Amino acid sequence: MSNKNRGVTRAALIKITTAAVLTALSAVFALTVRFPLFTAFYEMEFSDFPLLVCTFLLGPVYGLSSLFAVCLIQTLTVSASSGIIGFIMHFAASGAMLLTVYFARKKINGTKGIVISSVLGVAVMVAVMIPMNIWLTSVFMKLPASEFISGYLGVCAAFNFIKSASNILLFSLTFKTLKNQFNKLMRE
Repeated sequence: MSNKNRGVTRAALIKITTAAVLTALSAVFALTVRFPLFTAFYEMEFSDFPLLVCTFLLGPVYGLSSLFAVCLIQTLTVSASSGIIGFIMHFAASGAMLLTVYFARKKINGTKGIVISSVLGVAVMVAVMIPMNIWLTSVFMKLPASEFISGYLGVCAAFNFIKSASNILLFSLTFKTLKNQFNKLMRE
């Protein structure tokens, strides 16, 4: 009896396992590799790096599914105080960044595609986080939006720029090697 008749092919098993490992790595990064940047409220972490790898190796459905799991884990653990607001902001901003980088890089090949998709990914994450921070962080911190804008907007934009650019840069520097290893595994 062939693998297809048993329900799960080797390729499907490798994809599911790869997604699980990258999701777990992302969660570990979110839980352990974090430090304050500018203020205690903004914490730098590298959980988007494995999610970018997952998205590019397996496609956007796997990437967004893994992001959902990581957001849930983060919300229930280290970011429990921000609750659903933190979950929504993380999922929306990282999801928009993942999809932007993925689709831009699929359209534009080579070094030009890497540069353009990276710039767009950073811009989209910052563009999503600014209004979400004005709206949702103001609610979370119980302060008027105007006060958030005058006191935190510059820090918010700078933080999200640095966070997204760092994750995308790490991804861009390592992805070719990771993709070659994944393709080798799929061929074995």
